[in-house]
Amino acid sequence: MKLHFDPNQQYQYDAMNSIVNIFEGQPLSQGDFGFSLQYETYLHNEVGVGNRLLVSEEQILKNIQVIQETNGIAVSEKLDGMNFSVEMETGTGKTYVYLRTIYELNNKYGFKKFVIVVPSIAIREGVLKNLEITFDHFQSLYDKTPVNFEVYDSKRVSNLRNFAVSNNIQILVINIDSFAKDENIINKTNDKLTGKKPVEFIQATSPIVIIDEPQNMETEILEILKESGRIGDVLINPQLFLDNTITAIKDTLSELMIDGIKYEKIGDREYEMRLFEEFKDVKYKRVAFVSELD
Repeated sequence: MKLHFDPNQQYQYDAMNSIVNIFEGQPLSQGDFGFSLQYETYLHNEVGVGNRLLVSEEQILKNIQVIQETNGIAVSEKLDGMNFSVEMETGTGKTYVYLRTIYELNNKYGFKKFVIVVPSIAIREGVLKNLEITFDHFQSLYDKTPVNFEVYDSKRVSNLRNFAVSNNIQILVINIDSFAKDENIINKTNDKLTGKKPVEFIQATSPIVIIDEPQNMETEILEILKESGRIGDVLINPQLFLDNTITAIKDTLSELMIDGIKYEKIGDREYEMRLFEEFKDVKYKRVAFVSELD
């Protein structure tokens, strides 16, 4: 059985354009650039392809304000970094919308590198399945544009080289836990990558990052990172960031007393993790992330 998708749902088209129009003013199909990956200890040089954003932040803010007015929502006075929140009702096809937006951003501006961050294995598999079942549909809409997509696998980090050097649309699906687990593999130098760290191949491309189901990220991590301005730090050195965060939280716990919150010390250095499941006050956690780390 083959599924057929209707490309003419107006509300989905409007949602897609709300994202694409953020970059209005970007030169058409000039959103890529070449870069070199050089190695200090090897006589080796690789050429990659990354996203190139040429439109100014001032213009992006104006674009955002127009989009917000068009959609009847509060108008922002300033940018929240380069982080944009897109909300759609459950069941309206948000996954279809952001996948089609990838093709549209490439078609209009030439952007080629995309990372989809998901909160769980279940959602990761759902995204992968959507990429598979919509592939022929999008190929027919976008003139068979070459696209490669895959799930990040810590056992096959050499695949990130192809993500960086390919001139096709590249879509990398990665679980948020991959930044904190896998014994920090994504942040370790790797012989299979000629001594480079896997994360460096992602960083070099300046990818557009799509965070799916951010409301399901444990401890509202997206909100915390956005408000603290620390999203970039995660990709630079995810394990160091998390280590520093844990230290900051422990220090803050000893200084703050909040009514209704019960936490117990286990052993000499660990706290009962139930605290973060039962207590959802982002403001408190923002203190731990921002005040202690900045």
